[in-house]
Amino acid sequence: MKKQILIIEDESLVAMDLQMSILSWGYECPFIAYNGRESYLWIRKNSTDLILADLFQNNGKNNIPYLKKIRKHSKAPMIIFSSVMDEKILEKTLKLMPRCFLFKPWHNHELKINVDLVLKI
Repeated sequence: MKKQILIIEDESLVAMDLQMSILSWGYECPFIAYNGRESYLWIRKNSTDLILADLFQNNGKNNIPYLKKIRKHSKAPMIIFSSVMDEKILEKTLKLMPRCFLFKPWHNHELKINVDLVLKI
C-alpha cells in the first residue's frame, strides 16, 4: 500500500503543485486542506503517514492551534514550511515536533529528499 500524505496549504496553485509532485514520487495524496480547520476535521476521521503543513495562511493567521489539535489525534510526522519565521513562532513550531522545517520557496528535490527520509525512518 502506498504511503499517504496530507497537504495543508491555502494557496491552491501551490497545493496542486505539491499534490502532483507527491503523486509523481509514488505516494498518495488523499486530501488537500486549505486551512487548519479543514485539516483537523479530516484527520479526526482519517489517517495519514505524513502531514505537509504550511504554517501561515494568506489572511495572516497561523495554523499552529490546529496543528496542536492534529498532534493530539495523530502521531503522523509533520514537515512544516513557511516563508516567514520569527523567534516566537519558531518556539511554538518546535513544540509540534516537526521532522523537518523548510522555508518557501523550496526546491522540489529538497522536499522529495525530506519526504523520503521521513517516510522511510
